[in-house]
Amino acid sequence: MSETPEVVDVNVLNLAFFWSNVETKNVQQCWEWRGGLSGSGYGRFYVRTDSGDEGEQRLAHRLSWEMHFGAVPEDLYVLHKCDNRKCVNPLHLFVGTQSDNMRDCASKGRVCTIGKSRATHCSKGHEFTVENTYYKKDGHRDCRICIKARKVAWDKKNNARALLARLGEGGEG
Repeated sequence: MSETPEVVDVNVLNLAFFWSNVETKNVQQCWEWRGGLSGSGYGRFYVRTDSGDEGEQRLAHRLSWEMHFGAVPEDLYVLHKCDNRKCVNPLHLFVGTQSDNMRDCASKGRVCTIGKSRATHCSKGHEFTVENTYYKKDGHRDCRICIKARKVAWDKKNNARALLARLGEGGEG
């Protein structure tokens, strides 16, 4: 197991601002995060330092765990018993590994990678054949047709940006 990281110094101003973004109800209910959210729906909080130096962005539920129970070892995650990504109620949180997270995901019927090893087709409907299957370093599979389609779309988008940038540099004259 890795060394336990330092707990982020959450000063009084950070604490007040953090809790102003939380809708607390009773202890049994979820305490919903009302501040910014990550793209996947988890609460985000920017921790500022006392010295005014650059702070850091943190996941709100993880910060709540640390405020109540202490640092989380680097190789562990803070998981939700309630399955509510916005919840920061420390009684609804627990610490576990990535495997624990995937088992929890599967037990709650959420989309996750457990059981996908038996899938015969990708999410776009392409068959996982020997020729069409790419194996990542972590053992997960990806569809080569989809990989190529993503690359073509990415290239198209970025080539258009580059062209617009070149046109903008030339100016009108």
